[in-house]
Amino acid sequence: MIIMKKRLFVAITLPDKFKEELTKFQLEIIKDMVNPPRLTAKENLHITVSFIGGVEELLVNELIVQLKEIQNEIKPFSLQFKETILAPPGRFHSMIWAVYEKNYEFAQLTKAINTITVLFLKKHRYQIYLSSHQDPIPHITLARFKDKTSLPDQSFPPLTIESLDVISFKLMQSQLTRKAPDYSVLESFPLK
Repeated sequence: MIIMKKRLFVAITLPDKFKEELTKFQLEIIKDMVNPPRLTAKENLHITVSFIGGVEELLVNELIVQLKEIQNEIKPFSLQFKETILAPPGRFHSMIWAVYEKNYEFAQLTKAINTITVLFLKKHRYQIYLSSHQDPIPHITLARFKDKTSLPDQSFPPLTIESLDVISFKLMQSQLTRKAPDYSVLESFPLK
């Protein structure tokens, strides 16, 4: 019997106006680069809250029920844009991030989702991929570098975007394709 799995993560999706602004900004930041990175497709721009990994299709509804418990714990909140950086910080730089200010509500949302997710993964004996960050950094991955050579320090043009109102989080499925991952929303969880 073949067990079908879905590759899952939890994300904060972005309004179309943000995606439009970020798409223009992506082109601006790479225009003078000798070896430009691969840009994140407009439709894939998001803030990852928690990467879960492969979960059997039959268990996805159980995970959804558990995630619904969180939506009443966290109130809607806003994220303020901070800067554009080579990332991840403190490690080999392989990406460009649009980083938001550290945010208490975002940290609480991440902690609540990670707690439920770890219990779910342990119960079903899945591998746990969750980040060890105690202080998560809300960010959008704008680009990924193909070349694994070290990158010189880079300055980026300024980005002026409005604060991002977070009114929900989403359980997403990632299907890997040759060109880029294809993301789809499995369930939306409005914050109350």
